[in-house]
Amino acid sequence: MRESNRAAFPLVALALMVALVWLSFGGERERADSGPPVREPQARYYATDVTLSATDDTGRPYYELTAPRAAYFPNEARWRIEAPRWHSLGARADWQGDAENAVVADLADGTQSVVLRGDVRLQRTSPHPLTLETPRLTLEPARHYAETDAAVTLRGPHSELRGQGARAWLDDERVELLANVRGRYASD
Repeated sequence: MRESNRAAFPLVALALMVALVWLSFGGERERADSGPPVREPQARYYATDVTLSATDDTGRPYYELTAPRAAYFPNEARWRIEAPRWHSLGARADWQGDAENAVVADLADGTQSVVLRGDVRLQRTSPHPLTLETPRLTLEPARHYAETDAAVTLRGPHSELRGQGARAWLDDERVELLANVRGRYASD
């Protein structure tokens, strides 16, 4: 009886090894392939050295966005833009900004929303210099409005404020930090 156990042991061990190999490779692949295939969105248009200008109802430009590359995705009705630089036109205050990437989408009212992501910087150079830095910012250029729920740093010539979330009314030269605000101010 002991001899039959010795002869069966290599067969049982081999069967276990085959089952383990099948489960770790073949079984996993079957489960992953059993669902519907995931399709990445396909860009319809690609452009390099891009300049997007938006105008109001009278044809007056209110912002301009430049970038080295952009792609339009018709299924999402969005532009995805690499390394955008943005500049307000016709606003009372001179604002400009940049980010690592952006998504531009049309809103229901016919205007556009620009979601800037990755080291977003929005600067006002005059009349009172101010820099807003955040990882993500939604800009509505037609309304001269921007907002974020992410961490924000505001820097002026003699001050630095940090907080969570911000709203900015660009024409009014007003920025509101929403929560957890801390700051320092150096007097002249």
